[in-house]
Amino acid sequence: MGQSTNNSSAVAEAITKLAAIGAGTMAGAIVKGAISEGLERQNVVVSTRSEQTKEEWESFGVKVAGENCDAVKDADVVLIGVKPAQVTEVLGEIGSSLHDDAVVVSVAAGVSLDTMAQALPDGVAVVRVMPNSPALLRAGAASLTPGAHVDEKQMERVRALFGAVGTFVEVQEQYIEAVTAVSGSGPAYVYRLVETMVDGGVLLGLTRADATTLAVATAQGAALMLAESGVRPGELREQVTSPGGTTAAALAQMSRGGFESAVLDGMVACRDRSRELG
Repeated sequence: MGQSTNNSSAVAEAITKLAAIGAGTMAGAIVKGAISEGLERQNVVVSTRSEQTKEEWESFGVKVAGENCDAVKDADVVLIGVKPAQVTEVLGEIGSSLHDDAVVVSVAAGVSLDTMAQALPDGVAVVRVMPNSPALLRAGAASLTPGAHVDEKQMERVRALFGAVGTFVEVQEQYIEAVTAVSGSGPAYVYRLVETMVDGGVLLGLTRADATTLAVATAQGAALMLAESGVRPGELREQVTSPGGTTAAALAQMSRGGFESAVLDGMVACRDRSRELG
């Protein structure tokens, strides 16, 4: 299905010029991540309809193009960050201005590779990406799905770009809804768990401030253990669950309350809704 990678990035070596069409929250985070990893501001151009966003990018030292077609000229990576309903219109607008070796990268949810290919000239390389919100802190998890015309050199540029804002896997398009259910919507599951832990701490007598500090630090520490220990989640859980102890009592009650089935059912519902919207 896919290939895991780490956060290493070689953006400056892989990408000559990055163009971003619609540099809002997500696309903006990706662009800034690339710059943080060494891509020179002079090699980045954005196009946005928002006057406020335009001023922000100009103050950041990034060129803002007046037209989408101007932005993509000579770019070897073109990041599409507009709303899903605008993607085909934008692709139709820029298609004739794309460099022969350019790769178009879309982070728009629900817009298929086939839909994008139909809006572009024949043979244009397209990659569909499902990112998530921690990319804003360069701690994202994304899936990369290349279209039929993407070569290895073009794919290396995309890997470098998303390595700058976290980690990624490479999956076939049929699995994108599953990615949405795991990582796309996944941050909200973690937030809900931490929110409930905070409420539990208050119920048991802690101040909300103290409960929040403890719950957030616990989630952060557990995530670091998962990421850096190389130990399976189930094994880590077993390591901190003594037979007959407090953690065992908590987990048993959560299971009786349907914890695991609720999470799985929620992920299936997420997958199904993603299919409906896509």
